[in-house]
Parts: sequence; C-alpha cells; structure tokens
Amino acid sequence: MKLALLAFGLAPAVFPFLDVPFDPTVVTNDYVIRIGGESRESDSSPSGEEWVGESYSILKQGTWTIPNCLETGFMLEVRFDNVPEDLAYLDLEVRFPRMQLPTGGSRDHVKRREPVEVYDGSAYFYYGYYFDHEFERGLGKWEFTLSHQGKEVYYGAFKIVDCDSAKP
Repeated sequence: MKLALLAFGLAPAVFPFLDVPFDPTVVTNDYVIRIGGESRESDSSPSGEEWVGESYSILKQGTWTIPNCLETGFMLEVRFDNVPEDLAYLDLEVRFPRMQLPTGGSRDHVKRREPVEVYDGSAYFYYGYYFDHEFERGLGKWEFTLSHQGKEVYYGAFKIVDCDSAKP
C-alpha cells in the first residue's frame, strides 16, 4: 500500500503529462502604501468602495503579516499554470474581520466572479486592498479562496496586525 501511495505521489514528476491542473504559485504577497488614485463605490469590495488610478509603493515584500496602518494595505498575485485554455473566470471568496459599514450594515466576506485570461496555459489573479477608514482596520485573518467549478484551486491568508506593532 505504501508503495502505491509513493508511486501516486511521484506520478507528476515521472509522467509530466499528469501535471496537476491549476498549479498555483504566489508571485506577490506584499505590504504596500497607496499613492494617489480616486475612490468610488463598489458592491464587490469589502468596504463598499474601491480605488482606481492609484499606484503603490512596496513597504515590505513577501510577507503574510500586514500592519493595518491607514492608507496601507496588501497586494496578492497568484499565477496558475496548467490552466485550460477556455477558462473564463474563477470564483473568489474573501473572508475578513467583520466591518461595521458607515451605511449601517456589516460585512465579513465578499464573493465575486473574477474574469481571467489564459496565455499559453497560464493565468494570473490579482487582488489589492488598502485600509483607508477606521472601520476597515479589524485585526485577524483575511482569507482568500479561489475555486473553479466548485473545486478549490487556491487558498491563502494574510494576518492583519495592529499598526503600532510595525513601528520600530
């Protein structure tokens, strides 16, 4: 039985045509600060608004721990290899500490369909978020799940910590 499990585990290395579909690689997981841009309403954003036309500067590269200082946030980029050429979207679910929105409601997750473009069997997913208001600054996990046809193809999580913990 152990030999069968070992052989199955080695199969993709020995038989490359058995590659695991949707092979994810994290390209970017950075702590960033927003530069410029304009805020607009968006129902698919955790806070109910999104930034357009902004740029950012990287404060710390390759980290899963993000201080929740105002006007800072995080960037996530995942490359998927071995993707079907006809893939048009992935389903995204983001779970985060509950926010009491200024509109009177609250939110602790968002779901949306993310369009993707496939080039030579690879596709990219991008997500960025900035803490611009006090109500967004809850501590805890921000969890990202990407699925295709109901099957999870990526999971990752940032740990959001108090802004003061980032100061020397």
